[in-house]
Amino acid sequence: VSIHFNSFLCSAHNGLETYWYSNWLARQLAEHVHNGILEELEIPNRGVRESAFHILRQAPTVSILIKLGFATGDGDQHILRDRWLRERAALGIFRGIREYIEACLSQM
Repeated sequence: VSIHFNSFLCSAHNGLETYWYSNWLARQLAEHVHNGILEELEIPNRGVRESAFHILRQAPTVSILIKLGFATGDGDQHILRDRWLRERAALGIFRGIREYIEACLSQM
């Protein structure tokens, strides 16, 4: 799980994006984690997407990249500044991973 913030010249861009690459398990993990974060934070939902980022292509295991808002966004900067919101985001990530593992185990 790789966590980043987006940036853009226009401060009107805000929102959560989660990326996966090439494998159904990665997509499932991305969806669970993305939904976990959305349950914890009031942040625009920019979706779960497939992308061939280097970090995802080269990962030896199931991996996702989370873009936890825009560091330059008027609506998202508070997540970077507020420790409580960062902890809530971490809790959402944890819950999403836990739900993913439980879903995988139930399919066995």
